[in-house]
Amino acid sequence: MAARRLLDGILEVIPVNPRRPYDMHRVLDLLVDDGSLLEVQPLYGKPLITALAFLGGRAVAIVANNPAEGAGAIDSAAAIKGCRLPRRPSAPFGLPVVFLADNPGSWRGPRRSAKAFSSGAERCTRAQRRLRGPKLHVTFRKAFGFGTSIDGAEPVRPADASPTRSPA
Repeated sequence: MAARRLLDGILEVIPVNPRRPYDMHRVLDLLVDDGSLLEVQPLYGKPLITALAFLGGRAVAIVANNPAEGAGAIDSAAAIKGCRLPRRPSAPFGLPVVFLADNPGSWRGPRRSAKAFSSGAERCTRAQRRLRGPKLHVTFRKAFGFGTSIDGAEPVRPADASPTRSPA
């Protein structure tokens, strides 16, 4: 079992002002077990960090906005990156997924059609519906719009679950 640790230093890392950036890597350094963070695709979709790590001695997948890169807003590359990681660890490894949100929404870009962008949101929602392990979402300061689809903030039922019905 991993040693307990206090996260008091986290208050020094995250500015109170939601318009001031900070590097989510510093939060992850405080949060995960020492030396266990393995970032996946660190040079692609930089507003989003995807990683594997140990948290309290247990392996987890992490999807986190990085306000130091484009305010943490989801662009098309970050959307693709954010949909891939939750899909992978949950199927082969059954890992819990930890979502750390701090984003102002999304940036669609002038050339990207609304239809293509909404299909990206749909893919992310489907990927999260397929999660079989635990899902933990933490919002640090803000999470708006499409960013909440990437960050796991929207409640979803497993794809095979049926709606609950009251007994007749």
